[in-house]
Amino acid sequence: MKILEAVYQIELINIHSLKEKRSIVKKLINDLRKKYNISISESGFNDNKRIFEITIITLSQDKNFLLNFFEKLEEEIEYKYGLRVIFSDFRII
Repeated sequence: MKILEAVYQIELINIHSLKEKRSIVKKLINDLRKKYNISISESGFNDNKRIFEITIITLSQDKNFLLNFFEKLEEEIEYKYGLRVIFSDFRII
């Protein structure tokens, strides 16, 4: 069994308060958790209203599946949610 740990740092544009940011982050986390059955959490930049970081953990027998999933998730965050991923990294254990 392989474990993917992925980190995405995401920039928000035209956000004026932490309350606005938190509603966007909460929606993103809930949507991705339901759609992909993954463990996901906000993991950084909690007090910054322009940037947030999420960490995702998922499992698979297939390393290539995990690599493709990492790339697919980044694309979905950018295109479906209109957010800008400014940094992403992963490791497979």
